[in-house]
Amino acid sequence: AAETKEGWMLIDEGFAWLILEIVREIPCGKVATYGQIAKLAGHPRHSRAVGHVLAHAEHFGDYPCHRVVNASGRTAPGWTKQRALLEAEGVTFLPNGNADLKHEKSTGADRCFVIVRGCRGDRRSDILRGRW
Repeated sequence: AAETKEGWMLIDEGFAWLILEIVREIPCGKVATYGQIAKLAGHPRHSRAVGHVLAHAEHFGDYPCHRVVNASGRTAPGWTKQRALLEAEGVTFLPNGNADLKHEKSTGADRCFVIVRGCRGDRRSDILRGRW
């Protein structure tokens, strides 16, 4: 999905589009981590690649990249507008400035956020499930 070559990160185009489709499905008022997205995309050790794709997402369409934070809930460095966008959706922040991941995740250990990609009619084979 991703490899490093001479300081550059090379990302498979299919993996990049999958990341963007997963991000598109994050509900308003919820956040996901780079690691969660990488795991849903089938590459749990590629959270940095997720970050690289999202840094350039504006070139591929309109995606809610502001809903993605790091594993401790910290927003993207240098993107001051991200916190305001999340707060406008009802996301709460801790005193240290990180998004409250425990509050913003679905309640209950058994609840899953279901992502449907390329699903037409009754095709259920395209459903990905992941914990949010």
